[in-house]
Amino acid sequence: MGTPRAFDDYPKVMDTAQVAELIGYKVNRIRLLAQEGRIPAHRDAGARSWWFDGDELIEWIRSETKVTPAAE
Repeated sequence: MGTPRAFDDYPKVMDTAQVAELIGYKVNRIRLLAQEGRIPAHRDAGARSWWFDGDELIEWIRSETKVTPAAE
């Protein structure tokens, strides 16, 4: 595994594979989170696949991330 990519390196509209890479989860887990409404996701009428708005996703990631003070 290489250096993690910056948020700006991801496209504005992402598929499940790109979100899985960004978050570090498996694709099936991303699909399940989308189905359960636990991650901001969109699916067009009649479509099988999910798509993700990059700005919404990054905002969600930042809101879900808990900052823990470094041990002194």
